[in-house]
Amino acid sequence: MVRLKSRYLTVCVETDDEVFLPCSHQILEALKASVAENFGVFGTARVESSLHVHHLEAGSNMFCVRCPRAARTMVHAAITFITEMGEGVPVVCSVLAAKGVLRKASFKRR
Repeated sequence: MVRLKSRYLTVCVETDDEVFLPCSHQILEALKASVAENFGVFGTARVESSLHVHHLEAGSNMFCVRCPRAARTMVHAAITFITEMGEGVPVVCSVLAAKGVLRKASFKRR
C-alpha cells in the first residue's frame, strides 16, 4: 500500500476591502477554478480529490492548503494566479511557505 504524500502551503490573502473575510469554501472554489483555467483538465484531475483548506484564520486572512507532493508547483502557481474571490472581490494571494507537515506549515508562530 502506498501512502499519499502531501505538502502544506501557507498562503496569505491581501485585499483592499476591509470587510471581506473569505471562507474555506470560497478559497477552495477559487483555487480549483484557477487550476482549471491555467492547467486545464490535466491539472484539475491531478489535484481535484486531494485539495483541502486547513487552519483558516479570518483575522489575518491566512490559511494552509494541503495538496499532493507531485503537484505542489502547479498548486503554487495556481494560488499566485488567483485574482478574485467570492463575488468578484479583487485579491492578491501569495505563498509564504511550503512544508511537508501541517504543524511546520502553521502560521501561528509567524
